[in-house]
Amino acid sequence: MKKLLIFSVIINLNLAAQETEEIPIDELRNNEINDLLEIVKKNRSIYVNEDNRRLQLFLDKIEERTRLLNDAKQKLANENARNKRLEAEFENNEKTLADLEEKLQIKIGVLGELFGVARQFAGELAAASENSVVFYEFPQRSERLKEVSKIQVHNLVELEDLWLAYFDEIVAGSEIKNINATVTDPDGESFDASITRYGLFSASYDNKYVTPASSLNSFKLLAKQPESSITRTLRKHSRSDDYTKVAIDPTRGFLLSLYLDKPGWFQRIAQGKLIGFIIISIGIIGTAFSIF
Repeated sequence: MKKLLIFSVIINLNLAAQETEEIPIDELRNNEINDLLEIVKKNRSIYVNEDNRRLQLFLDKIEERTRLLNDAKQKLANENARNKRLEAEFENNEKTLADLEEKLQIKIGVLGELFGVARQFAGELAAASENSVVFYEFPQRSERLKEVSKIQVHNLVELEDLWLAYFDEIVAGSEIKNINATVTDPDGESFDASITRYGLFSASYDNKYVTPASSLNSFKLLAKQPESSITRTLRKHSRSDDYTKVAIDPTRGFLLSLYLDKPGWFQRIAQGKLIGFIIISIGIIGTAFSIF
């Protein structure tokens, strides 16, 4: 038993001595190189697979881009062909239009001057109707005349409309007529009232002058009326059953508009300032001395 124990101890000592022996440097270097080679071989297979996948993805995208490029080229070719076709159609249409215009001018002949005069007169009457005292009686006439003034070649109906519009204007200019219309006072209040129209020149309400306001579709009562000697003629005319004189505005509203800017007595005195007051004071003092 003792011999067996001694033999085991000797074997263990020999093994421990072998483990404590140093490994040569060359062997260590070879082991490291072999390990590195194994790692490179392993990574090589991984990288090769990844590169193959990327290459295949790139090739797939090249095919897609090639298809898109071909589609774009086909669309460009189609658009170029369409552009050439449209240019040819445009040139043909221009030639056709020029031929039609030439034929139209030949057919119009001397009527071209007639149509030009019709457009001119329609435009003039349309402009005059907007601020005329008869606008309330012919509310659609202005728009119709504007349409006629823009037409190059008029038909018989359009020429008759222009003709009748001038007849209405002639008749309205020769009559004194009472009409029901809307009146707007200086404060902006509107109400229905009876208006007396004197031809194409003036209109009055309650013996006061009014001016047409087509934008408001009413007549505006003047904030400042002319002198009493003028408005008195309106009162006399409204009460008379026979021919009587009445004051009208031959400029169709321009003279009446000047009364809005005409100063009153107190405004004129204020415009004279100190000199005006001195002159008035001297006049009053002189009048008082002359009386006493």
